[in-house]
Amino acid sequence: MDRAHRPGRYLAIVLTLAVLLSCQRSPPALATVSSLRLSPAGITQHPWLGLAPEEVEDRARERLAAGGSLAFRKGGSSPAPTDWKAVLEIAHVRALPSDARGAGSRAEVGLLLRLERGEERIRADAAGEHHFAPHDPQMRTEAFRRALDAALDEALRLVVLQLRASRKTEEELIADLSSENPEVRDLAIRLLTERKSAAAVEHLIPRLEDEDRNVQLRTIGALAEIGDPAAVTALVDATSHKDPGLVIQIAYALGEIGTEEAEAFLFTASTGHPEPAVRRAATEALESLRRRRA
Repeated sequence: MDRAHRPGRYLAIVLTLAVLLSCQRSPPALATVSSLRLSPAGITQHPWLGLAPEEVEDRARERLAAGGSLAFRKGGSSPAPTDWKAVLEIAHVRALPSDARGAGSRAEVGLLLRLERGEERIRADAAGEHHFAPHDPQMRTEAFRRALDAALDEALRLVVLQLRASRKTEEELIADLSSENPEVRDLAIRLLTERKSAAAVEHLIPRLEDEDRNVQLRTIGALAEIGDPAAVTALVDATSHKDPGLVIQIAYALGEIGTEEAEAFLFTASTGHPEPAVRRAATEALESLRRRRA
C-alpha cells in the first residue's frame, strides 16, 4: 500500500475505536449522593467486623458506587439541590449455625440504608451472610466483612428498584401490578398509593387475591388510603374464606372508606363474626367511622 494513504487509514481506525468506546460507556447514575454517614442508632463498631466507623463508611461508599447506579460526590465538592444524603444503619452482626448448604457457621449482617432528599425518602432493609469455620478468627473476620458487602449489594438493588420506579408514569406503575416479581408489584402499589391514584383502584382490586401476602396487605392499605368507595364491595367480598389477620386489616380499611355498605358489614362482623379478634377490630373500625361522620 502507498505510504501516502496510511495516515488516512490510521485515522479511520482511531475514529472507529472512539465510536465503539463511546457506545460502551456506562449509562449515567440514577442518583448522586453528596454524603454517607453511619447512623449512631445502630452498631458503629463490632469486633467481628474489625472496622472503625470511618472504615465502614468508606467500604459502604465504595461498594455502593461500584454498580454505577449511585454516584458519590468527592470530598470538597459542593452538593447540588438534586443530591441525596445517605444514612447507613447496621442493625445486627451475628453468627448463626450452618444451614443445609454447608458446614461451619454463618456470618450475618443486617442493615438499613436510607436515601434522603428534602421530603423524599427511600429505604432498603437488607441482610447478607457468608460461611466460615468458627475456629479460624481471620476467616471469621473476612466472613463478616463479606456478609456486610452482600448486605450492601442487596440494599443497593432495592434502592435502584425504587429509584427506577419513582420515575415511572401512573400507566407504567399500573402495568407493574401484573409483574411476575412480587417486589415490583409491591413497590408499584406503594407509589400509586402515594400518588393517590384513583385510576389504579380497578387494577388494585385483583391484587386482593395476590399469592404474596405482603402484596395483599399493601393492597388493602392502598385502597383505604386512596379512599375510593368503588373498592368497598370488593373488600367485603375479599373477607370470605380469608384468615382472620387479613379480615382484620380489611375491617380497618372499610372503616376508613366509610360508605353505608362498609358500615353494614362492620356492624354485622362486630356482632356475629366467629373470631373474637375480628369482632374487636370491626367494633373499633365502626366506632371510628361513626365518630368521623358525627
